[in-house]
Parts: sequence; structure tokens; C-alpha cells
Amino acid sequence: MNLAILLSAIAVVESNNNDYAIGRAHEISRYQILPRVWRHYTPSTSYASHAIATRVALRHITHILGRLPARAQNVRGVAVAWNYGLTRFKLVHYNWTACPQPVIDYANRIHATYIALESRVSAATTVRASVVGRTAAAVY
Repeated sequence: MNLAILLSAIAVVESNNNDYAIGRAHEISRYQILPRVWRHYTPSTSYASHAIATRVALRHITHILGRLPARAQNVRGVAVAWNYGLTRFKLVHYNWTACPQPVIDYANRIHATYIALESRVSAATTVRASVVGRTAAAVY
């Protein structure tokens, strides 16, 4: 699992990459992080800062991964923990399909976005490798 792609998927689903987004429960930044969670990682109130928000989100995902059992350390598992919370996820024995339907739908949206973003990165890497290979062949 690529954490950069996962963070991008969360940002797309949560706010369409809007650094100024504020959610119904007062979630902040492109990642829609609860203020109490944000404060756990930084004293900064620069919620619209892409760089700070990404650092906070990465620290939170790392925290989540450190508490999930191995079988739940996948895109949907992290998505459920992000959206539903670790405590509630534990109550359903880390079985994302046992969560309420809106949480399942959220996990599926994150997963689908992750797959789409991953395929774009893979395609770009393939094109870049092809160009580099042709350039190197022309030089020699």
C-alpha cells in the first residue's frame, strides 16, 4: 500500500482536494481531520496549508496502521479507521464489511479512487521509463 496514493485518495474523496474545506462535524483541511485529532499532532492552526495538513494526515495514518491488526492493514481497513474510528472498527473485529453501509460505501470510494490514482502513477512511471530508456539508447 502506497501511503502517498492513499492520502491523495482520501483528499479526493473527503474534499476534492480543497485545502479550505470544513466538514459538517467541523473537520478541517483537504483530509477532513477532526480538530482534536489535528491538535494531537501539531499546535499549528494553518489548516489550509497543504504541507502541514499532509504531515498531520501522514502521522495520523501511521498511528492508525500501528494499531490495526495485519489483516486490516489495507486500503479499506485504513479508510474505515479514518472515517469510522479505531474504537468502533475494533468493535466489529476489524471487519470492514460489518460496518454500517455508509462506512462501507466510504471504504469502497476510497479503494476505487486509490486504484484509479495508482494506475495513473503506474502509467506515468511506465512512460517515463520508456522515454529514459530511449534517451539512454540514443546516447550510447
